[in-house]
Amino acid sequence: MVKDQASEGGITVELKGVEGLPLIRLNARMLRQIILNLLSNAIKFTPKGGGIKIDMRLDEPLRSVSLRVKDTGIGIAPADINKVMRPFEQVESVQGSVHRGTGHGLPMAKSLVELLGGEFTIQSEIGNGTTVTMLLPVDRK
Repeated sequence: MVKDQASEGGITVELKGVEGLPLIRLNARMLRQIILNLLSNAIKFTPKGGGIKIDMRLDEPLRSVSLRVKDTGIGIAPADINKVMRPFEQVESVQGSVHRGTGHGLPMAKSLVELLGGEFTIQSEIGNGTTVTMLLPVDRK
């Protein structure tokens, strides 16, 4: 769904780790919306020539499927992560501008992951990109 957008922006997208994962019970539309929000954000904040890696794996001790989206974008200051997790909040980038958008992509993704019984975390550093990780339980009822 975002392949053309990434290609137009000169951004590579790499997907790995999808083989051998267990089936999990969840709402496919919700999962699609989460992934679309995360990839759209990653593309929006990754400069031309950058990359996005999507990694999926089984976290056996937690009996969860881990999906991680890591980009080489502009990053978020650790002090601003809580701010971007609030609906309609945005932060000024290091270039001094706010990127277009409504500011609801990350908060919505987090809320949907939690509705599915999962966990949602963000790690980021200015100039070094952002990694968003979600854990979805395998044994969800």
